Amino acid sequence: MHYGISLPNFDDFSDPKLLAQLAAEAEAAGWHAFFLWDHLLGSDLPRPFADPWVALAAAAVNTS
Repeated sequence: MHYGISLPNFDDFSDPKLLAQLAAEAEAAGWHAFFLWDHLLGSDLPRPFADPWVALAAAAVNTS
């Protein structure tokens, strides 16, 4: 069985550098996957937020 971790990409987690660091720490802790929300909908979007594709690209650079 494999396990993944999912984090929001807004508010306290809106920095792609932080998300990349957390992805590396999750990998080191034995998690098999790292997920972010890939879309944010609504007129009252949480602010600030990280672009999910940029944040996931940064996470990919820091993990294997």
